[in-house]
Amino acid sequence: MNVEINKVSVRAATSHLPVLPERVKEVFSFAHGRILDATAGGGGHTRILLELGHEVVAIDRDPFAVERLRNNFNSFLKTGKLSIKKMAFADCETLGEFDGIIADIGLSSDQLLDDTRGFSFNSNAPLDMRMDPSLSISASELILNSSTEELTSILHEYGEEPYAWRIARAISGKRFETSIELAEAVRSVKKRRKSRLDPATLTFQALRIYVNDELNQLRTFLSHIPKILKPSGRLAVISFHSLEDKIVKNKFSEWFGKCVCPPRIPECRCGAKRIAYPLWNGVIKADINECNNNPRARSARMRALKMNDE
Repeated sequence: MNVEINKVSVRAATSHLPVLPERVKEVFSFAHGRILDATAGGGGHTRILLELGHEVVAIDRDPFAVERLRNNFNSFLKTGKLSIKKMAFADCETLGEFDGIIADIGLSSDQLLDDTRGFSFNSNAPLDMRMDPSLSISASELILNSSTEELTSILHEYGEEPYAWRIARAISGKRFETSIELAEAVRSVKKRRKSRLDPATLTFQALRIYVNDELNQLRTFLSHIPKILKPSGRLAVISFHSLEDKIVKNKFSEWFGKCVCPPRIPECRCGAKRIAYPLWNGVIKADINECNNNPRARSARMRALKMNDE
C-alpha cells in the first residue's frame, strides 16, 4: 500500500503549532549561530530560530513536510539563512557541526490531519502510518503478516497496551484497508473506560512507532550529538510519551556524568565523564494557557542542556 506524493495534497499552510515556543526562545537566545531543526515538520520551531537571527538547517524524513516547508519558507531559502533537506534525524552526522540542535519528536498535527496517511484512528484513510512512504512496510502489511505473538510483543513494547494479547488475537493476520476499520476492531475487544483516551490510541501508537522505527532512530540521533554539537552548544529535545522521554533522560544523565556502577562498588568503574550540564532540572511542561490554545502541548516534555565549554 504505497502513498504517493501528490502536489495537490500538499497544504500551502501548516496546521501545526509549535509547542513550548517561549522555552525554545529561551534556550536559543544567544549570538547568531548555526542551528539544526532535526524534526522540522510544520516549521514552527524553524521560524522561531530564524526570527532569533540564526542560520537554520531544517530536516525531516517526511517528503510531504519537506515540500510544505519549501513552499512556506521560500523567502528565507532565497536569503541563504535556511536550508531544507529530506533526511531522517538519525542521519544528521553528515551535516557538520552546530551551535544548537532542537528535536521535536513524534507525530505532527499535519501528519495526524492528513487524510491520506492513516495516522488517525478516526480517519477513513488507507492504513499506512509511514512517515516516509519509501519505508518497506505499512501498518496494514505489518498486521497482515504478523502472528498473534509478534503483535502482542509490539503492542506491549511500543504502546504499553495492557490488552495487547486480546487485541493482537483479534487483528493479527487480517487485512485492514483503512484506519477506521482497525480502530473499530480494537474497540470491539477493548471497551472505553473512564480515561479520555480512545481505546485504539495505544495500538495506533505502537504500530506507528514500530513501522517508523522511531525509538531506534531517536537512539541513533542522540548518539551523534557529542560529535556534531560544538562546545557550549545547546540541545533541546521535546518528547510526547514515556518511551521517548526515558531514552532522552538516560542519555542526558550519561552526558551529565552520572555513575551507573552498582552501589556495592566503592569507586566508579564505568568511566562516567561529564560532557554537558542541564539548563534546568528535569522536564519543562506547557502551562495551562498553552495547553488550552494547543491541546497537543499537554503531553509535551522538554529537556535541555549545554555542552561543556571545552
